[in-house]
Amino acid sequence: MPIIMDERLGERGPTRLEEGPVVGYVDMPYKQLPERTRLFGQVWTAGENVIVRYDAAQVPGGRRVPFCAEVDDSGGQVKDPVSPPSVAIIQDNVAMVRVVARYGELDSVDRPKAYISREVYKPPPAPRSPPEK
Repeated sequence: MPIIMDERLGERGPTRLEEGPVVGYVDMPYKQLPERTRLFGQVWTAGENVIVRYDAAQVPGGRRVPFCAEVDDSGGQVKDPVSPPSVAIIQDNVAMVRVVARYGELDSVDRPKAYISREVYKPPPAPRSPPEK
């Protein structure tokens, strides 16, 4: 489903994702999720690509509930090599996200990996582990 990865940064175009907590939202209705459903998660910027995982959702006017999804790297969330530490300059704030049963599922699909770690400032949680709060 298409989402806006960080609600603070506008809807389209190049953006700067900072490592740490992030709140995105569903860009258009998708299955049971209405437009503007907020997604709460975490961004990791170590390596050449970016990892964004969401662990909670909140429909407009509703309460926050557990939710497990990862940004699908097939949209090309490769960070600009000139990105400073703990920041990822990427080509678009819009991405595709996939609901998963556990984090790391997308890495098992035969395609480019969601991240390539070099120096790791704060590594993402291992697959099958609960997200960090």
